[in-house]
Amino acid sequence: LTGHLAIHRDENVLRAFVKLLSGRITQLSYLGSAISNFGLFVLIPNLAAFTQGNLHYPRERLGLLYLMGGLAGFFTIRPFGRLVDYYGSFRVAWVGTMITVAVVLVGFTWALPWVPVEATFVSFMVANGLRNVSVQTLTTKVPLQEERARYMSIQSMTQHLFSALGAFTSAQM
Repeated sequence: LTGHLAIHRDENVLRAFVKLLSGRITQLSYLGSAISNFGLFVLIPNLAAFTQGNLHYPRERLGLLYLMGGLAGFFTIRPFGRLVDYYGSFRVAWVGTMITVAVVLVGFTWALPWVPVEATFVSFMVANGLRNVSVQTLTTKVPLQEERARYMSIQSMTQHLFSALGAFTSAQM
């Protein structure tokens, strides 16, 4: 994919970024990524402490919990991609978000004693994998071919910035 290089070779870089940022769909895409990453990283830094302190999960088994969550995420990513291809990224993102909300409510907010910690943790990791695959797919539809690199650089910056802000906010709580 190099055809776009010749099209805008003489374009002012700053003007190109401003033009990209002025698009309504682009702004909504960045906002969605910001909210998604912020919300995720408000929770993630506190998962280990919450799981041990509030759900009474033994510290020596915490690594196993992360291993189970990571393996479940690893094995569900490809099928999630197929779901996105079949049903569309917006629908799957919505379902992933609703599952994430349900898991956070049942497993962490209400911390229902009859729900196993392992099920809560693995479900959280898997639901976020579903949400992330679909949101990333959705955002790739936003830029034009000749805007893709600058769009993705701002997208990456947005994700990192709001992940950091979420983690910072988490530490303040």
